[in-house]
Amino acid sequence: DFPANLEWLNCENQLSFENELNGKLCVLDIFTYCCINCMHVMPDLKHLHSKFSIEDGVMIIGVHSAKFDDEKSTANVIQSILRHELDHPVVNDERGIIYDSLDIQCWPTFVILGPQGQFLHVLHGEGKREMLMWLVRLGLRYYDSLGLLSHHSIPLSLERHKIKPMTLSFPGKVCVVNDGDDIVISDSGHHRILIVGKDGITRSCVGNKEYFEEGFVDGVFQKARFNNPQGITCSRNGKTIFVADTNNHAIRKIDLEYCEVTTIAGTGNQGNDLVGGGAGKMQALNSPWDLTLGPSCEDQEVVLYIAMAGSHQIWALALEDCVWFNNRSLRRGCCLAFCGSGDEENRNNYYPHKAGFAQPSGIVSTNSSLYVADSESSTIRMIDIKTGSVKGLVGGGLDPKDLFSFGDVDGIGMSAKLQHPIGIAWRACSKDVIIADSYNHKIKIINPTKRTSTTLIDGNCGPGMNDKIVPDVKLREPSGLHLSPDGNSLYIANTNAHVITMINLQT
Repeated sequence: DFPANLEWLNCENQLSFENELNGKLCVLDIFTYCCINCMHVMPDLKHLHSKFSIEDGVMIIGVHSAKFDDEKSTANVIQSILRHELDHPVVNDERGIIYDSLDIQCWPTFVILGPQGQFLHVLHGEGKREMLMWLVRLGLRYYDSLGLLSHHSIPLSLERHKIKPMTLSFPGKVCVVNDGDDIVISDSGHHRILIVGKDGITRSCVGNKEYFEEGFVDGVFQKARFNNPQGITCSRNGKTIFVADTNNHAIRKIDLEYCEVTTIAGTGNQGNDLVGGGAGKMQALNSPWDLTLGPSCEDQEVVLYIAMAGSHQIWALALEDCVWFNNRSLRRGCCLAFCGSGDEENRNNYYPHKAGFAQPSGIVSTNSSLYVADSESSTIRMIDIKTGSVKGLVGGGLDPKDLFSFGDVDGIGMSAKLQHPIGIAWRACSKDVIIADSYNHKIKIINPTKRTSTTLIDGNCGPGMNDKIVPDVKLREPSGLHLSPDGNSLYIANTNAHVITMINLQT
């Protein structure tokens, strides 16, 4: 049975096979909320829930066994439940007791248990929806024939029913446009993009304004639909916004002149292609999380570079015909892998396709380089645009397969430690990188030349370091950053606080 004294969420009481779960076929989802693979199986669980109810004899239970220290907090697990709209019970396995007792080896893992809690089957990783559905159908048929299924209800107490409506819901990224007059916000939990003035008044809402419907629809602003949009970047002329529409596995274009949304890459379904080369909407993508406009080898800002979190790669989408690295011609609309083998690892290499990333979730460009917040390796990486070579700046460890070398330490190179950084911005005036060290709730400065990491803002207690007087600010897993054109103001997508926070760096 489940260990005592664990915190249960989305239900009224702790569940037990001696009581509530007796006679139920249980599907345990062993997950950690940072993990992109765990996010990929959440639609499978929702599909299972839509086909089989508790009264049918099926009970889905999430077992949250954290990878990162920050994820052990029940308050943060609740935020994850809200963010991913989970409607089944979740138990916080803070100390990994369930994880260890079941000898779990990876996230996600499905464990199927019989009506008396007996072990039936285990499924590792993503892409197992059909097998999961088949096993559940088989189990229901078998145990029903033996008269061992129970069709009683189990009362739930959903976390989403305990909160008040919010103006923003888990804003993922932020971008400043029109010379700093307007702010573009990925209102990710509401599945929409907002364009807001400095006065806080919404100029435009792209997506459903009132009901926050997810979907995959092109068209005018009110008819367009997104699904957990994250990364946003704006064209230099301020007329176009590009969006990483993460759960739609697509790149969308917002035309501010004609007030229309079009899809420029991605099919709307998750792809597994690690090479690419297809044209636009014919090329399947895999959870694009962030994007940035940058140069090809010869031309300025004609390539959209994409942090493809789902395939652990950096991709590129040509917005115009251009010359690619190695003097290769790239046709407009072509979308292909630029760096990363697709293996989830922290591997730096001169050859771009032999390098390895681990869920890259933030990316920013300069005239010659890309800087990447590589979340699962807890590192900041740099890519040379002309050669595609990848090197590490700060964080991580010596072993490329070690994705557990994280912490909260200012320092140089690998002696510096981060915890799942997601946001990243380039400060041209001082030629440094500012990052959101998300699971440490901090903003840090990275010097690419010296490879140093220094805390600027400690969102846990207020003022940071560098002898700067930074106002008291509470950060909760900040995920997006953008600087004003003059570099004096830093805009933060303060994700789990559900607000956009602005810091005057000159104060």
